[in-house]
Amino acid sequence: MLIVCNGAAKSGSTWLFNIVKQLVAFEWPAADYISHSNSKHPTIMETKLMDFLRDVSFVDQNVLSKNHFSQQAHRDLLLSDPNTRILDMTRETRDVIVSSYFDSCRRNAYRGSFADFYWSQGRQLVNDLSRYHDVWAPPHQQILVTSFERLKSDFSAEVTKIASFLGVKLSAKQIVDVDQASNIKSLRKSYQDDEQYNTEKNPFFRKGIVGDWQNHFDSKMLKDYHRVKATGIGKFDLIYWRHRLWAKLGACPRIGDLLRKI
Repeated sequence: MLIVCNGAAKSGSTWLFNIVKQLVAFEWPAADYISHSNSKHPTIMETKLMDFLRDVSFVDQNVLSKNHFSQQAHRDLLLSDPNTRILDMTRETRDVIVSSYFDSCRRNAYRGSFADFYWSQGRQLVNDLSRYHDVWAPPHQQILVTSFERLKSDFSAEVTKIASFLGVKLSAKQIVDVDQASNIKSLRKSYQDDEQYNTEKNPFFRKGIVGDWQNHFDSKMLKDYHRVKATGIGKFDLIYWRHRLWAKLGACPRIGDLLRKI
């Protein structure tokens, strides 16, 4: 079968992939179909998904991929083949925003504060993540939705559930082994020789603390967060347009000072 470890960016899909790879023997998808952005896990390119599903049989082998598939078309394509299984990883949206902020600081040399990041980019993530979860939330026998929080709070129970979904029965000893092979210390060591994930030059695996958002969100951000989560970002959203203007004109100090006051 084709097993897709899916999740929105910064939601823990890399952790999920490394858990699943301890559970089943698997092959990488053929090189023609995958991104080559890193050497540690395969990612089927979105533009090649249709061809991949058409050309490759998964009846006699397990093929494993780690993805951020987010469109209804992706879901429909994957579920059209009865030999696919999708494991979807969810995570508290506010923790995703915090993780995205630190990732942007480390990988993209972002120099603003968390508040700057929230108002310019984070609130858009609230909108995007809501749409993402709308795609994968409807139940289906070929989909199992797990969560970062459940894996943190009861790893044994959640990994047992994931294994059962894939037709694997685990002993207590095997669960401990999976935990040891996929914890943050092991991931940092395993990925340290890949340029994209290098833990000295570019630390990718941070703390992974559930509820870390409470150390970063203020009351104004929280009020906006709940509003965006409930109603989305409309085309007349003043905060959105203010930051669009800031992106275009903020390089001019006098205009930048005016925009900060809006």
